Amino acid sequence: MCWLAVNKNGTECVFKRKPKRVKTTNKWDDIVIKFICKGKLYASANGYEYHPTYGDLQTIKQSTRSNLPKGSIEKLIGKKLTWEDEPFEIK
Repeated sequence: MCWLAVNKNGTECVFKRKPKRVKTTNKWDDIVIKFICKGKLYASANGYEYHPTYGDLQTIKQSTRSNLPKGSIEKLIGKKLTWEDEPFEIK
């Protein structure tokens, strides 16, 4: 399963997770924030950045976005997508 979307500038993208529209950057993204402490994953949610025992945690942002050549989405699904459209899921 993957998701297809088009950024406001026309860049076509594919994602492993359902992306969300980020209006401040005019892009779609599926960033997940992970918190690491002493080399071990502490949490992978939008929550704590401070651990009572270990103090501050290292924050890592990960996205599965990959850009596609222009016209790829139309060839794959048979229609054009724009910034205004919701992401299209390929199952």
